[in-house]
Amino acid sequence: MKSIRSVNICWEKRFRGSYPASRFSLSDSGSLAIAVPRPLESRTYDITKIALDGSVEVGGSFSVETLVRLEVISSGATAIGMTADDLYLFTEGMKNKFLAERRLSYIDAMVNESGGRVAAGFSDLNGTSFALAYGELTGKASWTRDVNTPLTALAISRDGSRITIGTELGMMWQIDAARRDIWEFEQREPIRALASSLDGSKVVYGTASGSVGCLDAEGARLWETHLPSEIVQIVVSGDGTICAAYSPPSGESPGRLTCISGLGNIGWECEPEKTLKGLSLSSNGKYLASGTRDGLQAVFEIVMGEGLSIESNSKAAVFVALEHSRQMEQAGDTERALNILLQALLTNATSSELAREAGVLRQRRMETAFLEAQELVDLADFASAWDTLSRLRMSDPTNPVVVQKLHDIVILGTAAMLATAKQLKLDGSLEAAESGLNLTIEWDQFVTEPRDLLGAIRSRRSQLELEKAHKFIESGNYKDAIAAYERASALEGLPEIIASLEKAKTQMDFDLGMEHYNQKRYREAIFQFKKVLLRDPTHTESERHLGYAQKFAQDISAESINDRFSRLEQ
Repeated sequence: MKSIRSVNICWEKRFRGSYPASRFSLSDSGSLAIAVPRPLESRTYDITKIALDGSVEVGGSFSVETLVRLEVISSGATAIGMTADDLYLFTEGMKNKFLAERRLSYIDAMVNESGGRVAAGFSDLNGTSFALAYGELTGKASWTRDVNTPLTALAISRDGSRITIGTELGMMWQIDAARRDIWEFEQREPIRALASSLDGSKVVYGTASGSVGCLDAEGARLWETHLPSEIVQIVVSGDGTICAAYSPPSGESPGRLTCISGLGNIGWECEPEKTLKGLSLSSNGKYLASGTRDGLQAVFEIVMGEGLSIESNSKAAVFVALEHSRQMEQAGDTERALNILLQALLTNATSSELAREAGVLRQRRMETAFLEAQELVDLADFASAWDTLSRLRMSDPTNPVVVQKLHDIVILGTAAMLATAKQLKLDGSLEAAESGLNLTIEWDQFVTEPRDLLGAIRSRRSQLELEKAHKFIESGNYKDAIAAYERASALEGLPEIIASLEKAKTQMDFDLGMEHYNQKRYREAIFQFKKVLLRDPTHTESERHLGYAQKFAQDISAESINDRFSRLEQ
């Protein structure tokens, strides 16, 4: 899983009276679709697409009363608008109402990315009973389903095939388009925001106390991380590997926008100057958009790194995985406990400790599973025996003889690969040696000697990447230096490597800020200088130029207002 290297602003502009960016309004090319009011026509809006280069394309239009929320899809072909008691559907120049014959109080509503399906959560006017509806843009509901607890949020997958709902009691359910239950998940915190991947195989959630988590296709939690305050908005990429969450200002705490990657690793954070009312993330995870109540829209580029996220490749991650696994085993869920260790091994290839504990846990599970598998083999039900043992990640568990033969192959192959890898290491062919060791780990995830040799090889490769990075720094090439540091940290996440990486990122962000500053693009410069200071509060040059840029930006704004009054007087 990739790490987030940085987030850069592409543009920021106010479209007066426009509704903020919505969940699926940002395309993979970075084009943002929003609804902008016509200056001389009351309650009439044009669906407008703004490209990365600033060009504007006006598509369809619609007329509607003031809305609580408006959702526009990235193509601009479809939109839905929600009031307290109505849900409007706009497509191909037509306006329909969803469940027009019923008197309802809407809580949340979404249209899928292609614009073909609509999901809505609502209650009766007294707020005593709750339900979910799924239907078409014609206004026809395909089905409705009662929800026996207060509904707070919903998400529809980008392809429209799955709907997930969250409640005040912390329960989450996923349902498919045919109203069949997929999974149910329970945790203790009220759900405030939900988002779904392309096909619904991953769902991210945000809670009232600031937890952000991800569930897989079977409703099992893949990861969870904790932010300082309530999550009110959340969006996720099509493959479910990148998400963004927003916490509004509360008391003395400022609002916070956070980008998360991998297994819950925080890759970037900022404190927006104004409260955000809309977020959007492109399906490819490359672009992020935000919008405020007063029409200030912004698009950012998410720059991915070249290595694994640092947090998933560290001793701290190993410790957390071991503790979480032991808690699951004590609760009696040994299968989940083993899966936690195996997931951690994917991003910690040099951890012998993880491999050893996973091996012990697997052995305990195998004692029971082998008895069941043997009974199935005795009944000639080899397919069921295979299914039973495949959950233990075995290669071909059709009967004990085959297991033994495969075990012999793994032993012989591992010994041969180890010998070859040792010779390749001596010859300096490090990547070739690593390739062979990775293959032995694929054969048997519980081996330790290949992992120890792999750790030594990766340490040497990391040193070579550091040498490249230092040369790039000497020539002022911070972009390539950062890439080299990222590769080094992915190979060996030492504190000194991480510190050098952060220093290089800070310098590159500052240089970009100075580039914007010298070009008199003061808003963009302000964004960059603030990003530097968030990473390094002692960066005096950023602090100094931030003050200059803010003053110049205010002067330009004041001059613009004076020019308008001058034209009015003429």
